[in-house]
Amino acid sequence: MPKPQLSGQALHDVHKVVFLANEYPGKTAKELAKLFDLSALDINAAMWRAEDLGYLVVDRETGKYTVDTVPEKYEFGDDVQFLRDQITYTFEHLATTEVDIEENYLANMTMGYSASDVSIVVKGLLADGVLTTYEVGNTVDVNPKKPAKGQRTDTYLFYTLKGNEQHQWGRKQFKDASRLS
Repeated sequence: MPKPQLSGQALHDVHKVVFLANEYPGKTAKELAKLFDLSALDINAAMWRAEDLGYLVVDRETGKYTVDTVPEKYEFGDDVQFLRDQITYTFEHLATTEVDIEENYLANMTMGYSASDVSIVVKGLLADGVLTTYEVGNTVDVNPKKPAKGQRTDTYLFYTLKGNEQHQWGRKQFKDASRLS
């Protein structure tokens, strides 16, 4: 079968599949498909086209895939670019008020967008040096009414603009700074 010549949504879907397959090695095709907000028809077509183009090889028995090559330049489409612009603008605006975004809050803010598109955008912004992350540990009592029951440290991942990571503005969200690590 000749290699397909793709454009538009078909090209974008193939590039999304290849990008995420490369980011999540060791998964099965079925696990990868769960990241997408696509019909079975569209996800299967995108994976098959990715195979036809030589990007992926899927083991039919195990469902595991390997990425053989990636596109020279990814094309994800206008919706992904719009989301990237929105997230970048939001971080730039929040930086003026000295606020960083915790990963669960970012997930809530992007609810309604395709999980695959959010993952592509955030990973792209990190790779391009627009965003960076840092962790904050918060030690809490397992049972606040019985401190003798012990403590645990919850770890929170914050996103911030590259260049602002030294401020760690996310630490301001916690009541007791003495319990942070």
